Amino acid sequence: MVHGVLAHAHPEYQRDRMSKAIVAADAVAGLLVAAALVRPERSVGMKVSSVKKKLKEKAFAPGVNREEIGLAETNLGLSLDEFIGLGIEGVQEVAGEIGL
Repeated sequence: MVHGVLAHAHPEYQRDRMSKAIVAADAVAGLLVAAALVRPERSVGMKVSSVKKKLKEKAFAPGVNREEIGLAETNLGLSLDEFIGLGIEGVQEVAGEIGL
């Protein structure tokens, strides 16, 4: 658990699957929140394809570490589409609580 927390600031702690998942999930969550905020319907109806377009736009959410998102396939065994899809589902589950 401690490695998961430390992994954010210190790559040397990204040793296990959980710490790698936390880092990637944090990055994709930032992208998804930014994408939801520019949509009139927020996260409702958000599609993987539209998020992938935003991912390619370097000027959109420039603070998001796109490399960490891209490592989901290697580190977690999930395709980019699967990873973003899971992230969208997660955001939609808590959308009411976080205003999205």
